[in-house]
Amino acid sequence: MTNVRSAKGLALEGLTALTILAALLFLFSTGLWISIPQSSRLQVGDAVVVTLVALFIYKSEKLVPPLAAVVSLGLQIDVQKVSIALQGFMRLIYLAVAYFALRRTSLSLLTMALDSANAGVVYDAVFTVLILFNVYDTVKRAVR
Repeated sequence: MTNVRSAKGLALEGLTALTILAALLFLFSTGLWISIPQSSRLQVGDAVVVTLVALFIYKSEKLVPPLAAVVSLGLQIDVQKVSIALQGFMRLIYLAVAYFALRRTSLSLLTMALDSANAGVVYDAVFTVLILFNVYDTVKRAVR
């Protein structure tokens, strides 16, 4: 029972951290944007958003083991199968978060080499490939 409580505690802690990071990410991407220096393509707000996205991805990956343990004990399913499914799902979530949060920063960098229409296409294509690769990898690991 101690393992269940500690796994539940870790899962709850991880979910709380992800919720806080998502709220901060939303706030710093919109209302609390820091536009210093104003004449530059990259600003302090970009660094804050990139840092928050990196923390969100890190916390998402750390959340999978305790959450898989709680779900597998509750549903009495093999922990490996649950872990594979949860990891695929969490990756979809953080790829979606990264897609929306990093769009401004990435397009600012890409438009230094490409026109804005092509920069948007490249950005969308990269995330489409990442999401499809995640789906493929999850299915491949699940059928092993």
